[in-house]
Amino acid sequence: LKSNPVEGIKAPRKPKQEMIFLTEEQVIALAIEIEDPPPLQRGHSHREGGYPDYALLVRFAAFTGLRAGELGALRVPRINLMRRRVEVSESADEANGSFNIGPTKNYSRRSVGIPRPLVEELTPHLAGKKPNDFVFEGPDGGPLRHSNWYPRHFKPAVLRAGLPSGTRFHDLRHTYAAFLIAEGAHPRAMMERMGHSTINVTLGTYGHLFPSIDAQLDDALGKRLERARSTSSAQAPLFSLPR
Repeated sequence: LKSNPVEGIKAPRKPKQEMIFLTEEQVIALAIEIEDPPPLQRGHSHREGGYPDYALLVRFAAFTGLRAGELGALRVPRINLMRRRVEVSESADEANGSFNIGPTKNYSRRSVGIPRPLVEELTPHLAGKKPNDFVFEGPDGGPLRHSNWYPRHFKPAVLRAGLPSGTRFHDLRHTYAAFLIAEGAHPRAMMERMGHSTINVTLGTYGHLFPSIDAQLDDALGKRLERARSTSSAQAPLFSLPR
């Protein structure tokens, strides 16, 4: 063909997959299953001692909200255990079968807080690692290739933990957003922690998780009105003299 007949035609959008939000108990159950999988068949065996690093990866993802690519590119110097922060500035992808590290999705850097219990787990995990090492590595060392790790470790653990079959790794990020909202996080703080380009992206993605805000605002306005009425009643004269 002399010309491409579909040049300039936009491909149809993929239907959005429903977000799955896990409870903290489900996150822990998933981590347990991924750490200690059942024996393999046909003479194959798992790593001796299981996969405690992958259990930590699951908990870290659910309580920091980093994307899979950001976790794959995360190196030791990006974690500050003293300040309990992780600096997110790079992301990994596996385009054309090769492992590549480049900028984050929005070409921005951000700093995300790490809960203290995770810091306590990361301390021995990072001990002995070199500055250029990845925080989370593949089964035999080197980069963690999500395309291999996801079907071999994550999905089987999802089923064994009794989670919804459609649970994806990205749902750990959605779970983090739900945790933030449940703790009363401001959308602006969520935007910065999750690395969204604008607050509209945050509200457009997770706005439906804020149903209680309207009720809280109505209650607050009602209390304000009641205070105004009670103040006015206290200041008003008990009787008025006839004119």
